[in-house]
Amino acid sequence: VIYPSVEKVDDGRTGPALGSGPVTLTFVGRHFGRKGGIACLYLSDRLERLGIRHEMHIVSIYESGPHIWTDTGEEYYRAQLREPRSSVSFHSRLPSTDLAALLRRSHFALLPTIDETFGLSVLDAMALGCVPLATGIRALPELVPSPALLLRVETDALGRWRHLPASRERRCTADYRLLMDDVQHSLAQQAAAAVGRLLPTPNLH
Repeated sequence: VIYPSVEKVDDGRTGPALGSGPVTLTFVGRHFGRKGGIACLYLSDRLERLGIRHEMHIVSIYESGPHIWTDTGEEYYRAQLREPRSSVSFHSRLPSTDLAALLRRSHFALLPTIDETFGLSVLDAMALGCVPLATGIRALPELVPSPALLLRVETDALGRWRHLPASRERRCTADYRLLMDDVQHSLAQQAAAAVGRLLPTPNLH
């Protein structure tokens, strides 16, 4: 099955070889909070501490905050975006040709989301040769080619993160903010471990 926005690839395309330079990781998502932008920033921090050379690209309009059904207060996200991170490059909207070029030279496509439906961006990235690292919720386990590339969260009977709050008021509480931060750190830790398992030692500082 070829989905409408996914390029059909017949040339055996694979991504750039790991070990030939810094690891390149790319996150694409309009909803910066819901799709795991904070986990990506924490992942960069972890890779730095592990001495793993990397370049991370964040492509987003950085929409976040409690008007989105998963998100806590907006300042939580803004505070992390203000933190200096030398290995992270931030992009706003990119033309589709530029985004495709970025994904073609990326080793990993990141989607550490806490709520998703189909995950079409994973298919787009895989069609361009990226290895996906994505949360194992909803349809994503059916799309990601290996369980080793899935990031774990607690899920309910429908495959959704089990701690999604029902109300905006609950999302704005300190308890939910702490829970959200714990989940983002957990996703980052799992993603760092997955990168490390696939990484040849020449990528170390």
